[in-house]
Amino acid sequence: MVYRLAGRLHAAAYSAWERARDQRGQGTVEYVGMTVMVALLVGAVAVASTKWGGSIGDALKGALTKAITTLTGKFEGGSG
Repeated sequence: MVYRLAGRLHAAAYSAWERARDQRGQGTVEYVGMTVMVALLVGAVAVASTKWGGSIGDALKGALTKAITTLTGKFEGGSG
């Protein structure tokens, strides 16, 4: 009985190890990473542009607001 349990445990561990080494889904992880990096870059530009000049910051905020409104159909979470 103990050998059967040990064999099943070994088979389950080996199967989990093989699934962890599988390459499927790797592209999705990379695309999510790139999306997060682009979002951080846009946020950094938005923060920096408010210090450079009001017109650049306002234009960037307007473009982002317009893009969000176009994608979602409404703008939430702001006074605009």
